Amino acid sequence: MKVLLIIPVISIFLGCGFKNTKLVRKEIQTNDITLKWYYYSYITSGSPDIVEVEKDGEIKEIYKGKRVILDVSIKDHNILLKLVAPSKGYPSTKRVANEVFGYKIILDSTGIPTDLNFIPKGIKK
Repeated sequence: MKVLLIIPVISIFLGCGFKNTKLVRKEIQTNDITLKWYYYSYITSGSPDIVEVEKDGEIKEIYKGKRVILDVSIKDHNILLKLVAPSKGYPSTKRVANEVFGYKIILDSTGIPTDLNFIPKGIKK
C-alpha cells in the first residue's frame, strides 16, 4: 500500500523536472543597462535574492542575500540598493563593487526588518 502512495509523489517530482523557476521581483531598463532583482523557486528551500545588471549581453551579479534586500532603483548613473541592516538578514555578498558598467552602486542599509513584509512578490519569467 505504501508503494502505491510513493508512485504518485515520484511522478509529480519527475513531471516538474526539478526545474527552478526564476521569479522576478523588479526589473528596470534604461537606455544602456537592465537591472534585475529576482530569486528562484526551489522545491526544498528558499533562494536568496539576486540583483544583477546586464549590458550588451554581459551579466554581472552585484548583490546576493536572503531576507536583506528591500528595493532596487536607478537614479541618474547610480544604482541604489535599499537593505535591512546586514546583521538582521543573511547577506551572501561579502564585498560589493563600487561600480558596474559606469554606474555607481550605493548601499542604503537604513531599512528595518518589518519592511521585509512589503517587498514585491516575484513574477514568473
